[in-house]
Amino acid sequence: IMAKIDEYEKLENQLVKLKEQFPQDMKDSLLQAGMMGKLTEQLETDIPVEETLKEITEKKAQLVKNKSIRKEKLLPKINEDEVLFDIPSTWKWVRLSSLYLILNGDRGKNYPSKNKLHKTGNYPFISALNLENNRVKKDDNLLYLNNEQYESLKAGKLVNNDRVMCIRGSLGKHGVFSGVSGAIASSLVIIRKVLPSENADYIDLFLDSPVIFQQINSYNNGTAQPNLSAKNLKQFIVPVPPIEEQQRIVDKLDKLLPLVDKLAELN
Repeated sequence: IMAKIDEYEKLENQLVKLKEQFPQDMKDSLLQAGMMGKLTEQLETDIPVEETLKEITEKKAQLVKNKSIRKEKLLPKINEDEVLFDIPSTWKWVRLSSLYLILNGDRGKNYPSKNKLHKTGNYPFISALNLENNRVKKDDNLLYLNNEQYESLKAGKLVNNDRVMCIRGSLGKHGVFSGVSGAIASSLVIIRKVLPSENADYIDLFLDSPVIFQQINSYNNGTAQPNLSAKNLKQFIVPVPPIEEQQRIVDKLDKLLPLVDKLAELN
């Protein structure tokens, strides 16, 4: 009898774990399907991906010319061994840095120590502690730079709608910055749109998807403080559909993902 009781308890524990994990597994499956082009219809009337990529390249060249950004090193060509899965013929695998600017924070002498930050101010100094539910959370954990500290920084300054991602510790944790200005801690990088027309909602889905975590895991060395450099992140590959298709994927997942949350609440 005791053996049977133990067996039932183990089974019950397994069911509890499955119940807890099911919503996340379902979300991962939907995100993966979206990244593979299996949730939406492909339309020949969409603007070719190559045109958007050309616009991004031209805009980056202009930013370099204006000395707004530094000239980037040539990214290695994506080889067949890197490709994670098949995508529709109208899509293209590209390096993340071919789509977005990947910007480090200032790690030099002007980097502020925590005891020199402030409880209030005009310039939030974002760390991994401030990222929650894919947003920069403005609560008591958020610290600020004063005007002098902010002006002294040579890099890592935020603008509204930047994405920030953790590359130390909680690899892949990310959020959207909503505000006029701010700066990032050394554990984060900025992911910034090059063109206003780029669909940042699509990149948010990519940052949540198994596609990026499959790549992150190859850099997770199992230490207490795993690290991922901005250089590594720039070389991550992204399945990129046409702009119109990106929006269709965003719209579809905006409908499906909340249903998974409701299902989890019913359980």
